Amino acid sequence: MRPRPLVDFDIAASPDDILARMRDALSSSDACTGHVGNREFSLEVAGEARHAFSPRVSLMIEPTPNGAHVRGRFGPSPNLWTLFLFLYSAQVAVFVGGTMYGLVQVMLGQPPMGLYAAGLACLTLGSSCGVDLYGRSRGKPQMTTVCHFIRDTLPELEQRPDPGEHQMDKTPA
Repeated sequence: MRPRPLVDFDIAASPDDILARMRDALSSSDACTGHVGNREFSLEVAGEARHAFSPRVSLMIEPTPNGAHVRGRFGPSPNLWTLFLFLYSAQVAVFVGGTMYGLVQVMLGQPPMGLYAAGLACLTLGSSCGVDLYGRSRGKPQMTTVCHFIRDTLPELEQRPDPGEHQMDKTPA
């Protein structure tokens, strides 16, 4: 699996200024919604455009001598992330347990029912990976929307690559 897309850039603005602009932009935006904290903010697509696979970006802001460094990753909502983590863990546990039990059954001359469970776990793991890829493809246009929201709110940023290239890149001129 690929890592979640990275948002990483330096900007010539103070962290407090960035957070204030994000607060103002979120209060008047129909495209994005989110939360602004003390040194972080999170963004996601607003309203009816949001679906189960809608991405969210959580960004941390660190002060630098020339302004601020903003870094974070796109990912699914925490509830969906937890569900996938549970499913992957259960599938791997069934695979490992089924393989061990099935090999013991083979050595004892019994029918290898455990190996059938391990094979079934592999099929469901493949299905989970397919659903993950489907969700990523459904969320990519929304990642672009969120990136455009960031660019519109922080005009000091020069044009950045699309999130499909896994980075908004670094250091504006």
